[in-house]
Amino acid sequence: MLQFILFIYFLRLIYPVLEAILSIKKESKELSNQNLIAKRVEGKTFYKTILKLADPTIFAVSYIGGKTG
Repeated sequence: MLQFILFIYFLRLIYPVLEAILSIKKESKELSNQNLIAKRVEGKTFYKTILKLADPTIFAVSYIGGKTG
């Protein structure tokens, strides 16, 4: 009986530490997921910017403007 009480007491002491470790792991996993999403969004906007820059009319206007200006 005494061993059981000591075991419960030990668990009560160690539980906050375990909870903190698990929450840190969970937060870091969420942050890494958010970073991946942010990188995907950045990649898409970068790709859209490249497509806008690759528009032939923009090239023609900038080329003519560069020649005349």
